[in-house]
Parts: sequence; C-alpha cells; structure tokens
Amino acid sequence: MEHRFQVDLRGIIEILSEHLYSGPEVFVRELLQNGVDAITARQQLEGQAFQPSVRLELSTAADGVPVLMFSDTGVGLLEAEVHQFLATIGKSSKRLVGERGTGSSDFIGQFGIGLLSCFVVSNEIVMQTRSARGSGEVVEFRGVPEGSYAVRVVPEAELTAPLEVGSRVTLRAKAGFERFFEADELERLVLHYGALLPFPISLVSAAGEVIVNKDGAVWRREFETPIARKEALLEFGTGVLGREPFDVIDIRTSAGGIDGVALVLPWTPSLAAKPKHVAYLKNMLLDDEAEGIAPDWAFFVRLVVNTNALKPTASREGFSEDAALEAARLEIGAALQTYLGELADSDPERFKALVRLHDLSLKALALENDELFRLFAPRLEFESSSGVVTLPEYRAGLNAVQGSAVYYTRSLDQFRQMARVAGAQGFNILNGGYVYASELLERFAQLNPDVTVERIEADFFAERFEELSVAERNGSFDFLRVLESVLEPFGCGVELLHFKPRELPTLFVTSAQQRFVRSIESAQEVANDLFSGVLENLKVSQPKASALNGQLFVNFSNPLVRRLASLGSSGAVGSVIEVLYVQSLLLAQHPLSSRELQMLTSGLGKLIELGLQTSEVSRATN
Repeated sequence: MEHRFQVDLRGIIEILSEHLYSGPEVFVRELLQNGVDAITARQQLEGQAFQPSVRLELSTAADGVPVLMFSDTGVGLLEAEVHQFLATIGKSSKRLVGERGTGSSDFIGQFGIGLLSCFVVSNEIVMQTRSARGSGEVVEFRGVPEGSYAVRVVPEAELTAPLEVGSRVTLRAKAGFERFFEADELERLVLHYGALLPFPISLVSAAGEVIVNKDGAVWRREFETPIARKEALLEFGTGVLGREPFDVIDIRTSAGGIDGVALVLPWTPSLAAKPKHVAYLKNMLLDDEAEGIAPDWAFFVRLVVNTNALKPTASREGFSEDAALEAARLEIGAALQTYLGELADSDPERFKALVRLHDLSLKALALENDELFRLFAPRLEFESSSGVVTLPEYRAGLNAVQGSAVYYTRSLDQFRQMARVAGAQGFNILNGGYVYASELLERFAQLNPDVTVERIEADFFAERFEELSVAERNGSFDFLRVLESVLEPFGCGVELLHFKPRELPTLFVTSAQQRFVRSIESAQEVANDLFSGVLENLKVSQPKASALNGQLFVNFSNPLVRRLASLGSSGAVGSVIEVLYVQSLLLAQHPLSSRELQMLTSGLGKLIELGLQTSEVSRATN
C-alpha cells in the first residue's frame, strides 16, 4: 500500500528562516525574483509590447499593522497554476518550463520555495493574479503557515485596487518584524537586491513615490568621455569598498554570460581570508559575499558582476561548482592578467605601486604562471644588503668580486647576521626569508639558465676570511687557548681570522642541523620530563655531522680583540670573551640557553666589579 509524505509547513518555514536563508530580509529578494521571472515569461509571450515594472506600496491597516503590497506586470497565473505551483513545495513553473525544453535558463527561481519566505515576516500571504494567457479573471490565493490555503476567483467589484495583467502579493507584518515594513529599510533592501534590474522598481510610502533603481549598473551606462566613465566607476567602487579602489577593471566573459567590474583593492588583503565578491544573477543580487567566482590567486580584487547563465545553489546565495563556473574563472583570470600586462607597459610607475601594494598576492600569482612571472620578475622588489632593489637593479650593481651570481639567505635572521659582513666583503646578498622570496629566486634560476642563483650560509663568507700572519699567530697563542677553554663547554669551535667589517668583533656560524639541535636543547630546558625525553630522542636521531654546536670566528682586525690578545691569559680576558660569545649568539638571532644566559650575567658582573676596583685604585693613587 502506497502512502504520501506529510509536510509540516511550519517546520519548513523554520528551516527556511534558520538554515537555508541568511536572514528574514530575503523575502524582499524572493518577491523581486518572482516578479522578474514573471516579467521574463511575459516578454517571451508578448515581446516588448508591455511596460515591465515592479511596485511596492506601504500602508497601515485599520488595526495599526504595517502592510506591504508588492505588484509586478508579469505574466500572471491561471487558477490551475495557482494550485499547481503556489501550493506544492518544491514545484516551480520555471523548472517545469525547463523540463519541456523551452528555456528555463531565462528564469532565476527554479526550486518552488521562494514565496514561502514571506511566512517568515507575515502570518498570511495573499496573492491576486491576472494571467496574460487565460480569460482575464482575477484569481486569489490566500495561505497561512499552518498549511492550509484557499483559492477563488475575485469579482472585479471586490478588488480594492485595480489589477492589470500581473500579480499582487499583500503581506501584513508579523509581530517583531515591523522594521522590514518601514520605507527606509525597504528601500535599502530593494536597492541592495535589485539595483541592476533593467526596469523601474517604485516604492510608494507616506513620503511619496521614488524610483529605487533609476541609475542601473554603472558599467553599462553611456558617458561622454572615458575619463567621466572612469570617475563614475571609481565612485561606484568607493561605495562598495568604503575607500576609493586602486583601479577598476572591466570584466566580460562568454562562459556564464558575466559582465561587471573588478575593483583592485586599495589595501593589502590577508592571505588567510578568502576573497568575497558581489554576485548578481540575471541582474538580481545573489550574494554580496560570494566565493569562488575569481581564481584563488586573485585576492587583490573584489568583483561586482552579473551572470546570466551560471547555476545558483538552492538557497540562491552562491553558485554551483560546475564546468561553466570553472570556465568563467579562467576567463576572469585571463582578463586580470591582461590588465596587469597592459598596465606594466603603459604606466610602469603605477604598476610598480600596484606591486608594492599587493606584493604577496602578485608574487603568488607569478609563481603559478610563467608568462606572468616574466612580467613581474623584473619589477618585484627584494631586500638586499645594499637596500631594496629589483632583480635587474641587483644584477646591474654586481662587481668583479661577486661576479654574476645571485646570492640569497634562507631566513631573515641569517640575512640580518650576514648583511654587514657581506657588504664589507664586497658582496650584495638578497633576503630570501620573506614569503615567496626564495621560491621566486629559484624560479628565476629555472627560467634563466644563464643565471646562477645560490642560497648561502654564514660560512660562505668565513671561507673568504684572511688567515693571521705567522707573527700574529705566535703572539696570540695564549689568547687562543683562553678562547678555546671558555667556549669548549658550549660545544663551540673558535678561529682567529681577519675579516670585515673591522667593527664586528665576532661572527657565530652554525649549519642548519646545528641550529635544529640548538632549538631542541632550548626547548628541553622549559619542557616537562616526558616531553624532554621525546626531544632527547629527536636530538639523538640526528646524524652526527659534527661534535660542535657552532663555530665562532674572532676578528683579529677588531681593536678590542687585538687589545684582548695583547693581554694574553689575564683574568679579565675570559670574562670579556664570555660576553662577546653571547653577543654573537644574539646577533645571529639564536635563543640563549640557561647556561649561556648565566654566563652573560656572570661575565658582565665580573667586568663591572673589575671596573669598580680600577676606579677605586685610581682614586687612591690620586
């Protein structure tokens, strides 16, 4: 025995209001969409022989309840269609048109649930409609959220207001939803959803009658000059973003029938936040926070676009992921790439400003597209030991010492440690520690086989330091022994060399593996017993490339170091070495262990005490 599903209409309304739709205000969108689809159906039936329009009238009932009357000059419904489409959840005249193969893509609504959204703000829906296809009688539908409805033919004498071909929906405000029946709020919502509609939407209230959408889409208007058009687009973009956009790009696609603009953001967006776009479907707002319309890399723009062919989701607050949407994304991406190329050729300074503004997003884009990489690479800026430079500027400034090679550091800390040393040695190095910087440099090498790009460590320069003369080595033997005795407990090797800049007394160098071991040891000092054991196992698992944790290069060209060397192995020398060692760790951005911190405190204390003693002796002598 077959049974039919029972539908709880109040439960459906709760689902609509709390889950499917973003808020109660979408009833305005649903009414507009129904009106637009009805007008589209009449245009297919009669051509342009009538004047399409939508009208909203606000009034107050005798009991003081706000009333909204929504009218359209669309095709209207026959009595049988009222039963078929208004009283059957999930059944839509527009979808049935598509099943018959007669062009449902011209309609916005496809799911047969739109009018139910009115129950969110009203306890009753009254619809009067006169069809353009029947006898011309007026049919009335009256429904309540309990699930019952009544349909009748209304005699002309009973009509409270004239009704031509089309439909009229009357709603009484539900308690708590009166603000949606206020003229200012209703005008805002109508403009929000229907600003692009190509026919007038009028709002009648106690303040009079206004045409809400009289301006239409700014990118479709005719202007006397290109400058006037650009100014209008920038003004429009300011209204959308809250600030004047950096630029406005026209967007047209064959896939999805998209037209609109891309607003180039005047600020640097977060890479973690997905771009949000304003999307219209057949000139009706679909979503003002739509995702996925533009390529993922295009987070430096916000689109304001209309589509005539992309498929909406059931809630009509986004687009379905399908081949048409993917094709549209590709066309939008191509349009943005064309804009960037043309801007680079026509206005290099402005393009440079754009690159600085959207540095990370454009670098990400360049890594994905070889053609764009060749466009961006000469204009992207990198931090170097001689200042901020582009790659052409960097290569043009190379000297005979460095040759034609491009050198960069792995991290910001390494760059800060090596920048002074590099400059003093006649090298110019790039900071590869910022996001995408090292990837871009390696990509540059891949696309330019004649260019050598090399990542370097601090020992790159240490290999070029000058050895001490025989006399200097013999004269500093005792000093070297003190250096070794102080640093040996910390697993730090030591070498006495000449290097520049002479103002730098020491340079601490570690390998990537040694840095990793140091970070483990630092974490062990603050970890509990269990986690400390895990870290110890991790440290033990590392290959033993060297028994040392690092190497300290001591600059014999430095006046302080030469003075210490002349003192040999006196007591004060050890304390100074301790301080210099810790200073070199800090310059290399290494975290200090508790022992090293204690050594710094002890060394400073000894030097202060020695200074006080010397001062007392000096006073006593005088």
